[in-house]
Amino acid sequence: MSIEVIRVCKWYGIKKKERILVLDEISLTIHDGEFICLVGPSGCGKSTLLKIIAGLESYDGGIITIDGEKVKGPGLDRGMVFQEYALFPWRTVEENIGFGLELRGVPKKERQKIVDKYIHLVGLQGFEKALSHQLSGGMRQRVAIARALSLKPKILLMDEPLGALDAFTRLQMQEEITRIWKEEKQTVIFVTHDIEEAIYLGDRVVVMTPNPGKIKASVDVPLPRPRNRVDSKFVQLRDEVYKLIMDRRRKRHGNIMQGSLHEEQRAG
Repeated sequence: MSIEVIRVCKWYGIKKKERILVLDEISLTIHDGEFICLVGPSGCGKSTLLKIIAGLESYDGGIITIDGEKVKGPGLDRGMVFQEYALFPWRTVEENIGFGLELRGVPKKERQKIVDKYIHLVGLQGFEKALSHQLSGGMRQRVAIARALSLKPKILLMDEPLGALDAFTRLQMQEEITRIWKEEKQTVIFVTHDIEEAIYLGDRVVVMTPNPGKIKASVDVPLPRPRNRVDSKFVQLRDEVYKLIMDRRRKRHGNIMQGSLHEEQRAG
């Protein structure tokens, strides 16, 4: 499914004088089946934008459409995976994965068939009856991904889903997410602070800047998968995205220093 974000604005706060502009006229087109990574420093509004697309948060200006239909709230066409696993500790792996299907009233036999499919897809065979405390962090995140996928959303929204994992598990999960995306063929929007992760996963990397959040650049990643992290083109793209992010931070720091110097000169 294609997504159109057109001049979307988001303010926080109730009183007019105290309101803070968080997203400033964000415009972005995401094509059907595309894997987009949103990167940028903390406070740039990446997660806020993701929640708005998910229909979990309101916005104050602009419009968002999915296949031409305006987003008015959560929908069955979208699945969300958060950084926190949000699993029910008293439920087994298969019960957690099947929770959404259960809420939808899917018959038990059909539900089990779907759950089994996604247990195999994310590589959790043999752990069907395990509780969440018996799983590693990577395995818990696989359960969360399987739960989202089991509802067969056309769009998968992922908010720093690998942020809490150790470095080795994170690399493994990046490979798994790439494999699952190829099989499921969904449109994916993936929020991350990790530039290398974004280059490894995405068809395109969208760079955001903070205060307020704006889109600075959209960088295509025309590299074949699986990607080689030490390939010169990979490194070049990583450096390009890094410079886009750091350029804004250097300018902001320079403006702050210049302002402080002017204040000192006036005081002197």
